[in-house]
Amino acid sequence: MKRYQRRKKQQNCGQAIVEYVLIIAIVVVAAVAILGIFSDTVRTKIAGIVKVFDPDADVSSVDTTSQEIMEDLDETGVDGGTP
Repeated sequence: MKRYQRRKKQQNCGQAIVEYVLIIAIVVVAAVAILGIFSDTVRTKIAGIVKVFDPDADVSSVDTTSQEIMEDLDETGVDGGTP
């Protein structure tokens, strides 16, 4: 009887770990999705903060959307097209 209880306890511990991993995975996927949705807004807010602290800062790149940035990266590559 004690063997059964010990085995059952080990199974429950393993099940709990799997459940925690699944919860963490769901939270990560949701966070990435939310950041993707609000990336333009966050970039605009950060540019506004930079402009407050440095009025001469060039924040013109904020006018491009994240979609345009990704398309530009696809065309030129991460290093800007330099060999």
